[in-house]
Amino acid sequence: MTDPHHETIDRLFAIAARQFEQGRIEDSRAQLDALLELQPDRPDALLLLAQVHRAFGNDYAETACLLRLASVMPLTSDLVIRLGTLQLDLHQHSRAVETLQLAVEADPDDVELRGHYAHILRVTRDRKAALEQLDRVLAARPDDASAQFEESLIHLAAGRLLQGWQHFERRHDIDADYEAPAGIPIWRGDSFSGKRLVVTTEGGYGDNVWAARFLRQARRRGGTISLQVRPPLKDLLSQVEGVDEFIDVDANLDSYDLYCPILSLPACLKVHDATKYPPARLTCRSPEDGRFQQVLARAGDRFRVGIIWSGSATYANNHHRAAPLEEFLPLLTIPNTQFYSLQKGLARESLRQQGLGGLIIETDDGDFAETAALVSSLDLIIMTDTAVAHVAGSLGVPVWNLVDYSPYWYFDADGDCPWYPGMRLFRQETPGDWRGVFERVRRELTQRVERHSCNAP
Repeated sequence: MTDPHHETIDRLFAIAARQFEQGRIEDSRAQLDALLELQPDRPDALLLLAQVHRAFGNDYAETACLLRLASVMPLTSDLVIRLGTLQLDLHQHSRAVETLQLAVEADPDDVELRGHYAHILRVTRDRKAALEQLDRVLAARPDDASAQFEESLIHLAAGRLLQGWQHFERRHDIDADYEAPAGIPIWRGDSFSGKRLVVTTEGGYGDNVWAARFLRQARRRGGTISLQVRPPLKDLLSQVEGVDEFIDVDANLDSYDLYCPILSLPACLKVHDATKYPPARLTCRSPEDGRFQQVLARAGDRFRVGIIWSGSATYANNHHRAAPLEEFLPLLTIPNTQFYSLQKGLARESLRQQGLGGLIIETDDGDFAETAALVSSLDLIIMTDTAVAHVAGSLGVPVWNLVDYSPYWYFDADGDCPWYPGMRLFRQETPGDWRGVFERVRRELTQRVERHSCNAP
């Protein structure tokens, strides 16, 4: 005889699943709430509820669902990886390591699981253990692109550049959106005398500013170089050495003999020492209407500090590298300072919501050449990791780059940045701890402003 109780639960789950597929997420959650009152440990309902919370961006709730699911049934590799990733996102690094470690010990032949374990070990800064796990992955799958790329990031962050470049190219194999130009051979660093080389854009704006330094050396190996450049960077990079022609990102490339992705240049040049490749020369362009001069004049004799708290929201790791604007606000109490917002994009709205008046002067969201002009007129830039860090570093303006516990390899050093002589790195000492970073910044900025005031005429 059919159990009506179970029929009700099955019906509720069927409705919840259908609503989820139709995009009616709130309705699906309501059905699951009713179902789980009747059967709290039903695995498929807990899994669907985890997906519902994922759709809403409720990381803590999703993690709790997966942990509850793990208590009633063994998790699949995909769910273990998802759980470990969520724990990283919530700055629960030791728990993430434990989750993957236990899963790998239970199934040591699961290469995907071991590869993700290596990733978590890298992010938690246990590089030696990460390399050991990657060695085991590559012993089983010698051509594993993800493992080789993970390995390259570890070597690059540690300053072992030549080792890092060996597999840095595998980034393209794990990027579903990357498309190499059709019908053109890739340049590998040899002489290309009498030929036309097009250097193609990739990555973010900051990546392109960083890599522009290598164009001059590449130009010495051959014929002509055309640089593919995105519109916001066109004026900023217009005087970069080593470029014969600038072209749009959608230009036809059929007439070129060779191509090279811009981030592949250091591998082609076998770069082994960052100090031998100073930043590229950038172009600053002040608005003709003189509004920057008016904005800067508002500071009077006060120490002028530019701030940025968030990078592009479309960057997957931005939630780790961005800091809330509220963390910057204690800096406003330092006497004889004037702060300027250099923030770009949607994150500017958080400044308007604060109602701070002239305590932080908002500047226009211009292109990068205009931003460069403003940056070069300030005394100091304090910011989280964004493209403007590369701009300020290239211009030689003092910049304090505030980075998360496990930043991208460019900035994964202690103290000074090897790629930008005027840049200091303030890294989180524990995952997610911006408060400790800003306490250090406040102390040092206070001292810096006091010295400035003493030296003022």
